[in-house]
Amino acid sequence: MNQSNPSLDTLALFVEVARAGSFSAAARRLGLPQSTISRRIGALEAALGLQLLARTTRRVELTEAGHTYLQRAQGIADEAASLHAEMGGLRQRPSGVLRVSMPAEFARAWLAPRLPAFVRRWPDITLHLDPSPRRVDLIGEPFDVAIRAGHLPDSGLFASVLMRVPRCLYAAPAWLQAHGAPTAPADVPPEACLHMGGETHWLLENGAGQRARVPLAGRITATDPGLLHALAAHGMGIVLLPAMFAASGAAAQLRPVLPDWHAAPVPICALTATRLLPARVRCFIDFLREAAQGEESAQE
Repeated sequence: MNQSNPSLDTLALFVEVARAGSFSAAARRLGLPQSTISRRIGALEAALGLQLLARTTRRVELTEAGHTYLQRAQGIADEAASLHAEMGGLRQRPSGVLRVSMPAEFARAWLAPRLPAFVRRWPDITLHLDPSPRRVDLIGEPFDVAIRAGHLPDSGLFASVLMRVPRCLYAAPAWLQAHGAPTAPADVPPEACLHMGGETHWLLENGAGQRARVPLAGRITATDPGLLHALAAHGMGIVLLPAMFAASGAAAQLRPVLPDWHAAPVPICALTATRLLPARVRCFIDFLREAAQGEESAQE
């Protein structure tokens, strides 16, 4: 290695170690001996005359110099990897294992019916799907993309909006029969609302631009929207539900409440650790966006 100009391979090794948090984890992901990676990073530090990683028995931590180096190095390494993948894509179709994390309801209600078309279009891509509400670590875990709903906190990840899904009120026929169907937002009993913890009200709007606030005072809150939907299907109350889920699973038993009123659409985004994406990831994100846009156009 040139002492003043480390190779792109060594720079990429440093980025992998920093992202994984340990030499052993980086070695497993890269399929290289841990000793080789450690030796190459040591040579990089010697060439720079700076310590980039503080080593412990279980993990490595970035030093101040390491943080500064990583900010520039990861962009260079990702761009080089993306360029190589793109050049390879000129010779062959996108291929490889694509690991995706997503909410279970999205996977069942929206993705599952559309996935056969993706598989037919890209037969060389193998999908590993993780339907879970868990916030996976796209840097430290082996995921390529995470699908998430709602307004996301600033995490340093790159978000691409796939669609915006309208939300409406739903309840089970048994609940409506027992309590009557509300005819205006003011008729919605606050104690009957099944909602996420921390919510204090639902803000609704109709086609005429009128707005109404529904206070929430239900005895049941949850952190999992799927559980709220299931509880509503069992006649426990009224739930605010993305329209795409209204005809799937337990939610298929629900009926619209105040169909002329709706809440602000919820964005559904694809999250990645970098803007420079391998071809298989770009294909998947583009497929989801195209499918959503096609359906929106058909409804207009």
